[in-house]
Amino acid sequence: MLAFVRRGFALAALLSLLAAGVLWAAPEAQADVTVPLNFTVNATTHLARLNMDVAIPQGTFTGAADVTTGTVTGNLSLPPGAGHPSVLARSGSRR
Repeated sequence: MLAFVRRGFALAALLSLLAAGVLWAAPEAQADVTVPLNFTVNATTHLARLNMDVAIPQGTFTGAADVTTGTVTGNLSLPPGAGHPSVLARSGSRR
């Protein structure tokens, strides 16, 4: 009879642990909230040594902002530059 009680107690303890594991299991992971981003990019840069501004050809940015993690990922696509700055053609440049 004592062996039967021990087995019953062990089975009850095992079932209790399994039930507790199911109840306190980590919640199911939910998908991140993302917002798609599509922009036309118009930019310029300043070359300090030459004291001149250079226009960057128009490009595009396609990506997504992850609202849950606060990150932005994507691709920036810019065409190759049209030319090179000419120091001699620029009047008033610093020496």
